[in-house]
Amino acid sequence: KAVNALDDASDRVLSCFARPESPESNVRGLVIGHIQSGKTSNYTAVMAKAADVGYKLFVVLSGIDNGLRSQTNRRLKHELVGQVGMPGKCVPLPPLGKRWHEFTNVGEGADFNPGAVSHGALQGDQPVLIVAKKNGAVLRRLIKWLEEAPEDVRNNLPLCLIDDEADQASIDTSGSHDAPLDSDATPSVINGLVRRLLELFSRRVYVAYTATPFANVLIPESATSASHGDDLYPRDFIIALAKPPGYFGAEEFFGRMDGETGSPDGGLDVFREVQDTDCTAIDMGVVPDSLKSAIVDFVLA
Repeated sequence: KAVNALDDASDRVLSCFARPESPESNVRGLVIGHIQSGKTSNYTAVMAKAADVGYKLFVVLSGIDNGLRSQTNRRLKHELVGQVGMPGKCVPLPPLGKRWHEFTNVGEGADFNPGAVSHGALQGDQPVLIVAKKNGAVLRRLIKWLEEAPEDVRNNLPLCLIDDEADQASIDTSGSHDAPLDSDATPSVINGLVRRLLELFSRRVYVAYTATPFANVLIPESATSASHGDDLYPRDFIIALAKPPGYFGAEEFFGRMDGETGSPDGGLDVFREVQDTDCTAIDMGVVPDSLKSAIVDFVLA
């Protein structure tokens, strides 16, 4: 059931992409998933299928620190790229001619380094994978390296950009979207660099993934600038992923409030009401037994 659900959900996302052979495309979308519910699995499946239909360059923006970037790179290596000598833990390597070019690696210091990659790999038939953190220096290195690639290579290279935890750092918080549409106001750093990266390509799709999409859907729909292109508003699609089979999250734990009665509906019997006398004791600097018990429960859990 879980595999079939992942298959169907990734098909839904891929169906919103433009065809990679289109002369020009600029797709912006958003995928909303429950916390710890398989968003990474979804975009891994989407990337695999997008590679099969002809997308060539895959850039995954993963968090803002080395640990998160390395963790995502490791998962993609195990579940997408493949690795020898790890049966049962990794997917097997694809046949020759269909393997991924990896421009980043799993080490914490293995972010994008232009000195270790070649533009020649962009001209082949094999897909290219870059997992980069949302860091100004890293993204500037990547943009500069891509700018140095032959323009006809970029124009014929379909880009799929996955923005993981897209509510973090990618939103323009500078207020530049309040400027007149014909102005060239400067957006916040990461937002501007992501947009510049997309503007390098004539065929591109940007897919934001997050469990907290509030800032993403409040991006002004028409915000744009001459130097950075359109903002990252998900104008082409917004997809909410269903809970996967067996998912256990906030609703299963806390229940939900009944809209008519205002009383809790469902949830687990794990709550203990704090008595007024205990609240008074805490205000007086005394630790009541209920608080001691709660602290022990927390540590044990």
